[in-house]
Amino acid sequence: MLSRDLEVTLNSAFKRARELRHEYMTVEHLLLGLLDNASAVQVLNACGADLSKLREELEQFVTQTTPSLPEDSGLEDSGLASTGQFYSKGAVVSPWKLWLI
Repeated sequence: MLSRDLEVTLNSAFKRARELRHEYMTVEHLLLGLLDNASAVQVLNACGADLSKLREELEQFVTQTTPSLPEDSGLEDSGLASTGQFYSKGAVVSPWKLWLI
């Protein structure tokens, strides 16, 4: 079972990838989600991270390297209320597909 904090972060990363119509969610999407997580921000600050530069570079990297689906791909919102239920059961979730592992 995932903590509520982690579930919120994973859902945020999933939502960001879906909104950008990215074909899949990457660890960079997850790190971007962690930048909105108070606990993660506290750890990153303690390590001396430049959060604004990190966010800027991650957003640029994700935009340039993650394949996007065309607007006319015919794929609709998956309707998943919460991806956390899938993560906790051992699954890999893309914004458009779900693979159980």
